[in-house]
Amino acid sequence: MKNQIKNLKKTKAMKTTKIISVLSIALILLGTNFLNAASTVNGNKTLGGINLVRYQVSVNLPSDIKLCNVWAVEITDAKGNTVAPMQVFIPGKTSYLFYEKGPVTGVRIATMVLAPTMHYNCDAEFNVAPDVKFGTFKIGETVNFYLIPSLIRTPSKD
Repeated sequence: MKNQIKNLKKTKAMKTTKIISVLSIALILLGTNFLNAASTVNGNKTLGGINLVRYQVSVNLPSDIKLCNVWAVEITDAKGNTVAPMQVFIPGKTSYLFYEKGPVTGVRIATMVLAPTMHYNCDAEFNVAPDVKFGTFKIGETVNFYLIPSLIRTPSKD
């Protein structure tokens, strides 16, 4: 009798373990699909069924430029409206990706701006010429922008 009870407990424990394992695998697969929601349908990049244009902004910050404020990389249209949320610039990170529902015809401007945080008076300042693209931006297309900050005021050496 004791052996039967022991075996029954083992069987229930094994069933519970199997159920938990199956549920865990199902959740992992579901999570993977959710996190990888950007997919390709008929050769077009989509996110949750929305057709997207991809903008890639490359920033080449010369090693002699040291930042003392927080900067952000952004993409705007010709009127200055933000196309996608700005991203905080991180020294050493050279590529920033933005997505917009497409297709789109118009002007897109990549630039670096002071992030909307506290600003400091810096000895060294730099300027970034915007990179402007215009035309029709197609679904699944990657539009490349290049930004190269340049020093406009150097620290005084006393």
